[in-house]
Amino acid sequence: MNVFHWHLVDDQSFPYQSKRFPELSKKGSFSPLHVYSQADIKRVIHYASMRGIRVIPEFDTPGHTASWGKAFPELITPCWVNGRPEQAVYGKHGKFELLNPILNTTYKFVRDLYEEIAEVFPDKYIHLGMDEVYHACWESNLNISEFMAEKGFGRDYKTLEQYYVRRVLDIVSSLNSKYVIWQDPIEQGVQAQMDAIVEVWKDSTLGLPGQFQDWQDYMVNITKKGYKTILSACWYLNKIFYGPDWKRFYQCEPLDFNGRHSGTAQKSDWWRGMPRASAVAERLWSTRETMNVDEAAFRLDQQRCRLL
Repeated sequence: MNVFHWHLVDDQSFPYQSKRFPELSKKGSFSPLHVYSQADIKRVIHYASMRGIRVIPEFDTPGHTASWGKAFPELITPCWVNGRPEQAVYGKHGKFELLNPILNTTYKFVRDLYEEIAEVFPDKYIHLGMDEVYHACWESNLNISEFMAEKGFGRDYKTLEQYYVRRVLDIVSSLNSKYVIWQDPIEQGVQAQMDAIVEVWKDSTLGLPGQFQDWQDYMVNITKKGYKTILSACWYLNKIFYGPDWKRFYQCEPLDFNGRHSGTAQKSDWWRGMPRASAVAERLWSTRETMNVDEAAFRLDQQRCRLL
């Protein structure tokens, strides 16, 4: 509970004010008012450090990078449709959203940016994202098809994704930084370096697009491959459940890869984060035997009163 995982940038906006590439936020942020300056970031890191909180920044690639292209369009893969570049296909890909993995200049830029990030943020870990890479855009690009033929990749775009992942992880390692990635590339069969920490976020109960498995199945498959993991799936806040849904969070046992829990829908006006975060905190600080929801309810009710 003492880690601030700071998801700084995404397709929609690039609010981080880079010292080396100031154009990223000048052209990629929502507005000049919606920017994290270097002074802002220093204040956040100092505020956190005084309270024993680590700050781990996330700069997601190769997907979720449309905002990068506002300043540096040459970094982004143009998606083609019927011989025309920068065309979107609803449900498959946008006009441009993925870094171009076939250009050495892409990796030079990524290296320079991550070198700066390693200097600005004192934590030894950087979150590299790497989730939701939509191969359909890469498939539409003729230059990428030629590159894959030259490399002997055939039409296997997972191999191209692995090519990108490994090169970027090598870059970050060379900067003496460690890294976290989302589960998606490992789930798709990409073989990353074994010191990568894999964050599991998917779960069948989330109600998000896609056919997800239970988080326990993902944990089994990923840990069997030898990766260390961070479990986030059963504590994901995207899905709103009615009623005292903190019980679902409380009953999530990270070591129980075969457990399943369900609940009933009841109406409640409790805030999204609390007391659910308290349930997660107690779960992570407790033994496996401390699983009695009725006993926990008394403690959580007291904590809710303190929060109010």
